[in-house]
Amino acid sequence: MNLTQYKHLPFKLTVNKKMIPITYFTFKEVGAFNKIYLYCKKHFTLVKPTNSKGISQKDRFCERYFVLKGNERFELVVVCADGCYRFVIRNPLAKDNIISGTTACREIYKAAAKYGIDFNQYKTEDGKSIKEKILSPHIEVLDTFFLGRVLNKVHHIDLNSSYASRICEYYPELHPMYDELYAKRKLNNGYYKHILTNSIGCWQSEFCVDPSNGRTTKPYMFANLSLIAINGTRRLIEAMIQKLIASGRRPLLSNTDGIWYYGNIYHDEKEGIGLGQWKHDHLNCQFLMESKGIYQYVENNVCNSVVRGICNLDAIEPDRSKWKFGDIKLIKSIATYSFDPEKGVIKNG
Repeated sequence: MNLTQYKHLPFKLTVNKKMIPITYFTFKEVGAFNKIYLYCKKHFTLVKPTNSKGISQKDRFCERYFVLKGNERFELVVVCADGCYRFVIRNPLAKDNIISGTTACREIYKAAAKYGIDFNQYKTEDGKSIKEKILSPHIEVLDTFFLGRVLNKVHHIDLNSSYASRICEYYPELHPMYDELYAKRKLNNGYYKHILTNSIGCWQSEFCVDPSNGRTTKPYMFANLSLIAINGTRRLIEAMIQKLIASGRRPLLSNTDGIWYYGNIYHDEKEGIGLGQWKHDHLNCQFLMESKGIYQYVENNVCNSVVRGICNLDAIEPDRSKWKFGDIKLIKSIATYSFDPEKGVIKNG
């Protein structure tokens, strides 16, 4: 196999993984990814990464590889005579969300420095145990009676950059910095919107960027901020659900920092466009949900389909914007993937 057809750095005895360009695959290309993996398994030495998931220098005198496993994301790192490689297979990102968590962290640190804030003051030494306290995002069917039923007059409440808002409530001195980033969230194809969101995942991960130099990683360094953002958003979603019920509306579905609901349009004193407020971003929609991760809505005569994961319909029509309202009733299964050391990435079920 000629690995040099893929992005790479020339071979070095010592190499920083972050400097190696990444070749991306989607799960539709699992065969190509596994072909590379099995080649490496046959010809190179399996080694362990460093604690920060980097390339260990103690193995530098052999051609080597290792695999990093995440949530529906697998990375193959290879250092051999032909060069240094990173291969990543994952679900396709939203077209405008190409911002990595590490990039998002560095942008936050740079913005903080502009306001004279040393971000190190927010670090925790107990990040791994704090991460265990972080709840899953609030993604739930809130009224099973409406599963599979077509509804009209459905609206969506969006908590404005909720993760950043929760952090600002806890650390008010960060408000001006986050206000500036939030004001720019629609610029450059949503660049700053993803900075605000993607940093949260990185802070609670093994790949958290150390603000002291912006290059090295310190796992879970700001998991405390992720805890504030994610758990705080869950609490606010729960409170909003109760407000909607008390006002006679029917909450249908939560999706991390928003709620779909049925009934007359809701208003309260927290409605607005700033951080710490909420707004309607979809009004008077036709709506159909099959599960917490499968739903469609029609707004202004345009059908929008939301499916978490890859399903059988993607094989028929990969462009979901061409799906018709009601097509999600034809979904039979959502594909999930895991890693088998003998075979590579495999489809579950």
